[in-house]
Amino acid sequence: MLKKGLVYAMTVTFILLTLTACNQPGKENEPISVNPTEDQENAVKQDQDSQPSPASDPVLHVVQTYELADGSQLLFKMDELGGFSELTLQSDGEEKVVGDKKPSEPAVSPDREKFAFIDVMQWEYIGEVYLYDIETGENQRILARDEDFDNQHKPKALAWLDDRRLLVTIGYAYGTVSMGGDLYAYDIRSDNLTRVVETGEPEDIMDVSVEGDQVILDMAHYNDDKTGYDVKQVTYPKREILQLTGN
Repeated sequence: MLKKGLVYAMTVTFILLTLTACNQPGKENEPISVNPTEDQENAVKQDQDSQPSPASDPVLHVVQTYELADGSQLLFKMDELGGFSELTLQSDGEEKVVGDKKPSEPAVSPDREKFAFIDVMQWEYIGEVYLYDIETGENQRILARDEDFDNQHKPKALAWLDDRRLLVTIGYAYGTVSMGGDLYAYDIRSDNLTRVVETGEPEDIMDVSVEGDQVILDMAHYNDDKTGYDVKQVTYPKREILQLTGN
């Protein structure tokens, strides 16, 4: 009986002490503090400072300037690494963006009244060809994916044959099997696209240029297993290419 009474008395005393501690003045309903300490704030700040900042816009530099018929200038800009490009028109101190999706270098017509460009020149991305009219300010898509070429091919190079006809190389869009393609002539008056030079299995047209009365093609000639190629130039008289357009 004595032991039982002692245990009971100790239990009652513990309960009373607990209740007393819980009911001390100034402690009623006191919320738990969630304010960070100065050390915690510094730790969070250091963690935020260590996070990578968003990529800034690339710095573009003018790499080529073209004088146009109305006195304005066409500027082709690129960043130092060549990963970004832009086409702008500059006139009377104002600048207008014409292409900003990594466009190709423009091809300005001989009369300097219009220019053409591929809107996107990016690895394994299919761009389309646009024609900008200096007089009207119209920027018209003239060669479109799934209309003028299928979704396995894309335009790769441009050059003006004359003020009416634009030369375009169109070739396979993906991988490194084909670096170029065949040569086409686009008539801006009739809206006709005609293949004028078709390449064989071991060759592709990588680039085209027009100098005087000559059309110059940079041809890639592949080795047997297509692991490499040599580049050679092939020249055609302009009149011969004109005859092949059928116009």
